[in-house]
Amino acid sequence: MDRRIPGRTGLVGLFLRPVLWLCLPALALVALSGLPGRTQQLPDPLTAAQQLSAQAQRLGAPDSVVSDLSTTTVLQPDPQSTRAPLLPTSRLEEILSRRAGVQLRQFGYSALGFGRPVTVSQAGALQDSYILGVGDEILVSLRGQEKENPELRVTVNRDGQVTLPRLNPISAAGRSLASFRADVEAAVSRAYVATNAFVSVGRVRQVSVLVAGEVNSPGQRVVSGLSSVLDAILLAGGVKKSGSLRNIRLLRGQREYVVDLYSVLTGAGGSPGLALMDGDRIRVPLLGATVAISGIVRQPGIFELPSGEKSITVRALKALAGGEEVRGLYRLSLLRVESDGRTNLVTLNDDGALVRDSDVLMVQFSADQTISRATLSGGISLAGSYPVAQGTRLSDILKLPGALGVNPYTLIGLISRRDPRTLLRTLTIFTPLAVLRGSEDLVLQTDDNVRPLSLNEARMLIAALQDYDQQVTRERDAQHNPVANVNVANVNPAQQSGASNTAPSGNLLINALSASGAGNGPSLTDRQSVQNFANTQQANSQTNTQQANSQTNTQQVNSQNGQNSPPGQAMQPEGMDASQNRNLDPATGRPPQQPQSQPFPENFIEQNNTPEYAPNREAQTLPQLAQQLGVDPLVLINVLGERRVTLSGAVRAPGGYLVGPNVPLQDLLTAAGGAVSWADISNVELISTSVDVGTGRSQTQLNRLPLNSGLLASYVVRPHDELRFNEVFNDANLGTVTVQGEVRFTGTYKLTRDERLSDLLARAGGLSAAAYPYGTIFLRKSAAIQEQESFQRAASQVQDQLMAAMTRIGNDKIDPTTFTSLQSFVTELRTQKAVGRIAIQADPSVLAANPSIDPLLEAGDVIYVPPRPGVISVYGQVMQPGSFPYRPGATMEDYLTQAGGYGRFADEGETFLVLPDGSARKVERSWLRLNKGTALPPGSAIVVPRDVTPFDLRQVIIDTTQILGQLAVSMASIAVISRN
Repeated sequence: MDRRIPGRTGLVGLFLRPVLWLCLPALALVALSGLPGRTQQLPDPLTAAQQLSAQAQRLGAPDSVVSDLSTTTVLQPDPQSTRAPLLPTSRLEEILSRRAGVQLRQFGYSALGFGRPVTVSQAGALQDSYILGVGDEILVSLRGQEKENPELRVTVNRDGQVTLPRLNPISAAGRSLASFRADVEAAVSRAYVATNAFVSVGRVRQVSVLVAGEVNSPGQRVVSGLSSVLDAILLAGGVKKSGSLRNIRLLRGQREYVVDLYSVLTGAGGSPGLALMDGDRIRVPLLGATVAISGIVRQPGIFELPSGEKSITVRALKALAGGEEVRGLYRLSLLRVESDGRTNLVTLNDDGALVRDSDVLMVQFSADQTISRATLSGGISLAGSYPVAQGTRLSDILKLPGALGVNPYTLIGLISRRDPRTLLRTLTIFTPLAVLRGSEDLVLQTDDNVRPLSLNEARMLIAALQDYDQQVTRERDAQHNPVANVNVANVNPAQQSGASNTAPSGNLLINALSASGAGNGPSLTDRQSVQNFANTQQANSQTNTQQANSQTNTQQVNSQNGQNSPPGQAMQPEGMDASQNRNLDPATGRPPQQPQSQPFPENFIEQNNTPEYAPNREAQTLPQLAQQLGVDPLVLINVLGERRVTLSGAVRAPGGYLVGPNVPLQDLLTAAGGAVSWADISNVELISTSVDVGTGRSQTQLNRLPLNSGLLASYVVRPHDELRFNEVFNDANLGTVTVQGEVRFTGTYKLTRDERLSDLLARAGGLSAAAYPYGTIFLRKSAAIQEQESFQRAASQVQDQLMAAMTRIGNDKIDPTTFTSLQSFVTELRTQKAVGRIAIQADPSVLAANPSIDPLLEAGDVIYVPPRPGVISVYGQVMQPGSFPYRPGATMEDYLTQAGGYGRFADEGETFLVLPDGSARKVERSWLRLNKGTALPPGSAIVVPRDVTPFDLRQVIIDTTQILGQLAVSMASIAVISRN
């Protein structure tokens, strides 16, 4: 042994050698990362680990011995190739779906029926079982005394050998990485002193394989040496639905391998990941024997049998479909194809039975009934299912805090109970208040549906019942009037009530329900109308649900079609064949929907099993409440109609109410907000009806209830009761009257009963010194209404006379100009606003002397006492209309003379006076009367109207001449005749 002391160089080497051993791996990674054709960043550790795990699963070798990952080289794919088309329905799917009665899809083709990017790793992390070939790059790291070539990168040449410095060529092609590594380590130990060799694969070779058969794009494919059969098939566009997924053939030289892709889809069986070699041929044959399974399984569909198999056990087929969806008792039915071609549905009792080619296995519930369960429904937080044991009562649920909701209507509740004999649901009425107090505590049964009501729901139901009564009344009236009956039949129910699609639900329901005939009581028989209404009411919610489902399905299709690219780079697969591309929809870029001879329902697992209106929501319409209870809306509305009572009069919320069997009047009055403060509870009017169904007789009685004697709490309200609360008779709130003008205290005064005008003037302090009581203006609303009606009648009469005058023949016909003027007068008369003035006497001394002319006051009366006027007004057809100073003793003729006399078109015979109290008087004019008129009081008005048909002398002369001429001709004719 050489024991010489090492020199300075040797000492430095001894110290630097450990440092170099630690730094060389990092330096190698840095050096390799800068080589051309490599990515510029180190791979993500998580991505690298996933790639290593995937490669280990494909190669099927233990991952205990792996090489260090140096780098990853990838190819960029076309992003458009990752979009999966919507696969059309195959003929096999149509046939088996028709047999099964539900839509069935071929298993596996939604994942493998189209091309997708394939992620491949181009370097490192290979197992010892990897078979080397021509083109693989070998990385040899020498650690030890060798200083010249510490890192060697060589490629397996065409001879299948690797040549290293100082070493003889070493065979590599066709050998495993472990065997080649052992030979290199042995050769290095012989040729180098104190040097160890570390061997890994730097870059994997590319191989060329042929993909043929039932793939969308057959042909030659260049893949990595690490690629599997599945990778090559995906790069070839995926397998057609006519191709097999379980009998794929890999031809390598003289050997043939069978690849089953179900192992990828189900995770069972052997690995399909045989590493491809240069020259491999992959053939996808036609689809083999298939069976179908439908019903309550996790993955219903059409499954291919293994290669060479013609049948499969029921147990194995259910395992392929993922097993039953939920635990339970199932009924197995097999639709078997007999030898004569007919299908026969048989019952299977054994999981070991065989399912043969083209058979359909149906997995259905054999029992789907929940026992010992009751349901609390409605828009309450505690809605849900409750266990029912022997003796469980209604109070066990309703006494839970919050069981009745936030705003409950506690006078009535419903229980939907299934009749054990007919299995139909019936309604039972209960009183929630009585249950809480210990009575009406019914024993719950299995499958009971307890439904308390909220205040909003009670209002909705009352509105529905009110509209129901109106509808029944209209139909009964139409039966007595055939014309009205025709009109009702031709009018849309929504138009009869003036309701639209957004009107309250109760109105629309009653309009949709139509009675077919009269009866003794309100009853509806048109169930189709009820169903149509329910469908209309739920159309919006269904539309929203369908839109949401459409969006969800689109997202699911995108996810299944692989639009989310996997991490890393990938090879680009080719698309489908040209014939399939020609059939793509240009708008969507996808194949069009294939027409089907008959639509199939989706499988049970794909159906939306949630009710259209959830039981834990507050009902907005009567059909929604009927749906929650599981009864016909026709039944529900008639049951509720039998539990209605009416409150009217002096209550704070009069109207109809729904009551249960035991509702005291006190609770009903509380629900109505109570009686008003001045209600007379000593004499409440009650109209009750008792019916004897046994004898077919009924009796209606009017009673008086003295509620102040304790009957308020003891009287139990019965259905159809009508109670009226009257107010105590009083003089309050009779209205107000207004006094203005020449009184001492003007203003608005509260009216008392039987108050007269003289009383009001006294309350106002009496008249002032300047008051003119003869001209008092007294306005009343009721008089204004009557006056307005008289205007309308007068306008109609003038209109009729005007139309009659236009139809006359001859000279009596009114000319168009006059017609237009009169028509304007009619229009003005119709639009004239009535005043409502009443002519009264307001002098207190006169009223005291003659009480009969002292008027009673009404609410809203207005009294205005004017000051004493000093003028007389002249209006109408005079030469100078206007107002003239009052002169004591002056007559009407004097004031007309002062106004210039009558005009040309004045109708002197129709002149009238309007006196200061509002009364009018026609002036009597006759040449026989020698008096010149009476004196006028101050404030009077003289009105001279216009003559509608004034005297025309020219027309009179013409008419007279014609008459005389005709008379002369007649006389001459008579003279001639007499001579003869």
